[in-house]
Amino acid sequence: MTVLEPGGDSGEEQSRAALRLAAGGVRNIVVWGVDRKLDFGLFHRLRVLGVNQVFFDRILPGEFADYVGLDNRGALETLIDCAVKDGAADFIFLDAAGLDVDSQRERRESFIAACRRRNLPHRLLELPWAEVLHETGNYGCDEFFRTLPRQKTVALFGGNGQLAHVLTGRVPANCRFYTVDGGPAEITSYTQPMHKMAEACFAALDRQRKAGARWTARDYRLPGELHRPAR
Repeated sequence: MTVLEPGGDSGEEQSRAALRLAAGGVRNIVVWGVDRKLDFGLFHRLRVLGVNQVFFDRILPGEFADYVGLDNRGALETLIDCAVKDGAADFIFLDAAGLDVDSQRERRESFIAACRRRNLPHRLLELPWAEVLHETGNYGCDEFFRTLPRQKTVALFGGNGQLAHVLTGRVPANCRFYTVDGGPAEITSYTQPMHKMAEACFAALDRQRKAGARWTARDYRLPGELHRPAR
């Protein structure tokens, strides 16, 4: 049996939810982690007790569970390709301070690696995630945007769709936004194949159940879909 239970706003609450499910007899769990405050020791112990687990999208579990998520390296490579074709001369990744999730870290690291490999000028801009999440404050970027040169195209890369939705109307006219995980229709985005990823989660649970003691953890990465706005 697989049961989906709201886990609250923190990893601690999600860990307690997983413990309740396991105590109630659930032996197959998909974990869509909020942050790395999850009790990984608890999940490891549940695995030893026979609870099959797949971590989905945001948090990498380690060797005690399977992981299903987006191919973040491929996503950033694709978006950078688009920015190069659009004539971008400066590449900036909008990072989220306080967002402690592995998918965001992977996207940031993939951006840096791709820019270095192509010898592209690149920078990071760190934004306070709490302000972005609640859409309050100035996000720490207005003054930065005013310092950008207006005579060349600047490519801004958002590590998630929330950043894109909040900031799209605030950037200078010469900036173009590229984001992972969706965003407003007027920007270039690389969306996650959520339906296929969900199917992969339940297929992984089934493989765990059938493999029993022969099971070893696997990392399943799926390509997304590029959406380009009409010019």
